[in-house]
Amino acid sequence: MLQEEFTSMNKEVQKSARTDKRVFYDTLATEAEQTDEKRDISTLYKITRTLSTKKSNQIKPVKDSEGHSIILRRKTRDIDEPNILRTF
Repeated sequence: MLQEEFTSMNKEVQKSARTDKRVFYDTLATEAEQTDEKRDISTLYKITRTLSTKKSNQIKPVKDSEGHSIILRRKTRDIDEPNILRTF
């Protein structure tokens, strides 16, 4: 019962997200056409870049068992103990 309700709500949310995305891109395309007619190159470039650029996933930092960033720990250790030789 609860699973069926969740599934139906999830489908509605996904459908709404697809519709919103389609409206967003249609609006940007219309705006790009209008800026092309006005010969506003800088705005047209920004819109084109927004439409064509892939978003890259940021690399998440590696954390130790306590939840602290390993890279951050290395940097602070290098500052605290600069005369110790290390091999990484």
